Amino acid sequence: MADSDMELKVLVVDDHAITLAGLEGLLTQHLGEGSEVSSCSDTSEALEVILEQKPDIVVCDLDFGSERTGGFSLAQAAWEAESLSKFIMYTGADVNQAALLGEAKGLVGKNIFAIESKVNPTDSLLETIAKVSEGVRPYDSFSVRVAKSQLPEDDLRTIEAFSSLTERQLEIVATYATHDDRKSVAATLGVSDSTVKNSISRILQIFNVDSMRTVVARYKDYQDILSRLGAS
Repeated sequence: MADSDMELKVLVVDDHAITLAGLEGLLTQHLGEGSEVSSCSDTSEALEVILEQKPDIVVCDLDFGSERTGGFSLAQAAWEAESLSKFIMYTGADVNQAALLGEAKGLVGKNIFAIESKVNPTDSLLETIAKVSEGVRPYDSFSVRVAKSQLPEDDLRTIEAFSSLTERQLEIVATYATHDDRKSVAATLGVSDSTVKNSISRILQIFNVDSMRTVVARYKDYQDILSRLGAS
């Protein structure tokens, strides 16, 4: 159970009114008297609140109906805005799948400190808030390794291969999936042909193949895996 002497600024973000009210009431009841608990029902409003009010902890649902407006996207936007708020995500889906999806999005070790289940949140959430407020990271590379151990071996190899790409390399692969040649990829991304050429050379080395068509086929498999993990 959380320490009742904790004085924290906590923001709860969820688009379900009943869940939002329940979590806000739970935290108001159990956190210290000096704590402030506020709430938002959408992630665009939440980002503004995070930057203005600077909450210590953001308790956020993962699923808002689309990837662009989801909890991971909010955490990434807050990170890019140099917010110091610590995120605790919660989900009705499988926690291991959420952990893997977070890694695929490059969020491990950033501002997401924990991922919790909605199934039985009360004591677990309060205990997690207490840990996270002290800087403990229940969501880390070890928890991701545990989650990976539950994956089929082929899926694991695919995720690890694409996770090893840089942001630019992954962008080039994604663009190649909808374009036929290197020059059109370069034009679409607004970069030089030589930049794309050098990146492709490295990508082919990573996958140990001779053709970007093979990489694109594996990229489609990768997208299918992410979809099964819960990416919208």
